[in-house]
Amino acid sequence: MAVDRALERVAEEPGEALARAKPLPRRLPVAGTPPELVPARMINEVIYCERLLYLEWAQGEFEDNVFTVEGRSVHRRADVAGGELPPRPAGAAHGAAS
Repeated sequence: MAVDRALERVAEEPGEALARAKPLPRRLPVAGTPPELVPARMINEVIYCERLLYLEWAQGEFEDNVFTVEGRSVHRRADVAGGELPPRPAGAAHGAAS
C-alpha cells in the first residue's frame, strides 16, 4: 500500500526509469579530487548496495565483525611495507606467470 504509492510517485517523475525497487536520492557531495586508489572491497560494496558503499566510504560508518577482525590479524604482516621485490629470475619471460 505505502510501497505502491511510493512506486507510483517515482514512476510519475518524467524521464525516470524504474531501475530499482527503492530509489535513492543522488545528493552526494562532490569531492575536490577523487582518490587514485579505492580499496577492492568498495567495488563489491557498490555492486552489492550503493548505500552501504556511501555509509562505509564517505561517512566512515563501519562495524567490525569476527571475519574483519580475523582478516586484519591475518593480513597485519602483509600490510607492512617491506622493501623492494626480489629480482626476476634470469630465465623468466616478461609478463609470464610463474
